[in-house]
Amino acid sequence: MMKYSISQIKQKTIVQISGFLNEKEILDLERDLHAKMSGSNTIVFECRELDYISSTCIRFLLILHNEMRAKGGKMTINNLQPDLQKMIQWAGFEHEFTFTQDN
Repeated sequence: MMKYSISQIKQKTIVQISGFLNEKEILDLERDLHAKMSGSNTIVFECRELDYISSTCIRFLLILHNEMRAKGGKMTINNLQPDLQKMIQWAGFEHEFTFTQDN
């Protein structure tokens, strides 16, 4: 089960995700995110508590990243667990995303 919250600080949208990000729940996240991110030029996905990500969700992140880049914005994936980051690398998309880690 996935839980998420979306907040906005100035022109930055922050999405905190925990649990399992799969195709069943991605539609709700996508709808809510697009409704709340108007005016944002930056999206940060806080993934410290994310345990799983499906290939469908990687596709969603890639599409969102390309949308943000097309309008001059950026997207960052923060604190993604190493195993999940390897999944993205295996899919060949590690150079598409900006990954950051808090110390």
